[in-house]
Amino acid sequence: EAVDFAEQATKADPTKPDYYSQLGLALSLRMGELNFMQQAMTAGKMKKAFEKAVALDPKHIGGLIGLTRYYASAPEIAGGSLEKSKEFADRVHALNPVLGLMEYGNIAEKGEDYAGALAHFEAALKLKPASASLTNACGRMLAKLGRKDEARACFEAALKINPAFEPAKKDLAALDAPAATNS
Repeated sequence: EAVDFAEQATKADPTKPDYYSQLGLALSLRMGELNFMQQAMTAGKMKKAFEKAVALDPKHIGGLIGLTRYYASAPEIAGGSLEKSKEFADRVHALNPVLGLMEYGNIAEKGEDYAGALAHFEAALKLKPASASLTNACGRMLAKLGRKDEARACFEAALKINPAFEPAKKDLAALDAPAATNS
């Protein structure tokens, strides 16, 4: 339904970049429900929606973040590229340093550069110290780097900031879960 409503909004007023970003976001949320062929078609439509938002407003944060994440997540055959993703993250960073640093962290994480991702998330956290999301992101990277005690401290700190923050609850539970064994 969200996709249908967003499509209706873009047709009702095709001059609003927010409508195109909303369409791109709605499409991205559907990806997990689709088979491979449907994902390929939907990904192209999603990319075009974010591109249209940025064409209408080159400083549109939602469209720029959408393109950053599209290029970071898409397979190479579909045009995915961490370098291209970084170009859009640079534009986000110029407009909003905290969001830009978060996107740099996400890109580094996609590239399995967990130490680099941690550095970006920590830099963003210095700019926005009361962020449960950023505190938790630091914890996720620390866990991936095998620094479990520091990760635990971050997850617990995120929950102090926001006791209802589900990602921190899940990450803390995963940290405490017994390691899977190979049989």
